[in-house]
Amino acid sequence: MFNVLKQWVAVVAGGMLAWPVATWALHGLNTGDGRLGAPLTLADPFLSALGVSLAAALAFAIISLVVGQVTNRYTGMLMYGLCWVIVARQGTPIDSILRHVDDLGGAFGRTYWLFAVETLFWSVPVAAMMILHVRLSPNQYPLQENRFSPASIKALVCNIVLGVALGWVFLRTEDKGQTVFGFSASCALATMVTRLIWPSCNASILFVVPAAVGVVAAISTAVLGSSDAVARLAAGSFWALGRLMPLDAIAAGTFGTAIGIGLARSFGAEHHPATGEVAPA
Repeated sequence: MFNVLKQWVAVVAGGMLAWPVATWALHGLNTGDGRLGAPLTLADPFLSALGVSLAAALAFAIISLVVGQVTNRYTGMLMYGLCWVIVARQGTPIDSILRHVDDLGGAFGRTYWLFAVETLFWSVPVAAMMILHVRLSPNQYPLQENRFSPASIKALVCNIVLGVALGWVFLRTEDKGQTVFGFSASCALATMVTRLIWPSCNASILFVVPAAVGVVAAISTAVLGSSDAVARLAAGSFWALGRLMPLDAIAAGTFGTAIGIGLARSFGAEHHPATGEVAPA
């Protein structure tokens, strides 16, 4: 009971500290004509937005590491995802972004290829955070297998497939909140199912999934293409995964993956197949 309360207090306190930084980052990621929280590849001026992104990533990393030290590595990762969720949730919705692309005379397909690259950019600090937490923060899953074990690789592939499928199911409106929290829910559910099937897989490797799904979403949208994307959005026939912006994928996905790891622990005990030991849930 005390550990649960400590985790909640740490996350709430971290969120309060992150809020002003997130608000600053939100205004730094803009298109120059009033669209806040825009994709980095569309931000103007780009170098200023890049600087804001890196500074915010550093501030969020410090908050995440403190929370991780007080609690555990995956609560620390949840905190890092939550920090960026605060930014992504208030960002410009997809319909406005596509109108901006049209106003610039940009090519739809090229824009989404750039979104795939941007998703990889956002995934770098997440990977760095996971490495730092593995080395510095307490581990609440001491019996989990090596990240390159057969079970862990199978879990990773399964989680990516489930993440893409559930993302396609959940991303059905242009509302920014629905996009962010819908993708969080899809990653949480995918991770929970994966961890229940392979309860001793290495959970750290699953934080690769949001980037993988985000890249698949961007590339599939670019390949499918659409010269009348705004009209298709209005008609409800736009490719569902195309609603996922790069920061949405990484922020919501990291947050949801951490939640899914915790949910799996609630529903099933951690089991080590080699020894038959069962750790308390």
